[in-house]
Amino acid sequence: MREKTDPISSEPIETLLGRVPFFQSLERIDLARLAGALEEVQVPAGTQIFAEDADADALYLLANGRVEVLVGAGDSEKRVAILEGPRILR
Repeated sequence: MREKTDPISSEPIETLLGRVPFFQSLERIDLARLAGALEEVQVPAGTQIFAEDADADALYLLANGRVEVLVGAGDSEKRVAILEGPRILR
């Protein structure tokens, strides 16, 4: 099986995951398993990825691009964050 790599940096995905504070306590083998289970999804601009108060069905890792986080609905909708990837905060 071919090792998954990040298309932007060409680094192995488990190397990138190991830099994320949430995953830093995982062993290399566990990072490799996690990387193997990931599914790359490309989302067109303007697409709603998930909704406030909806049941969670996935964990999203932003590898590339920009995501706006909005709360509320209609006229009361408010931007609370803009996330740009790849960026790893420590």
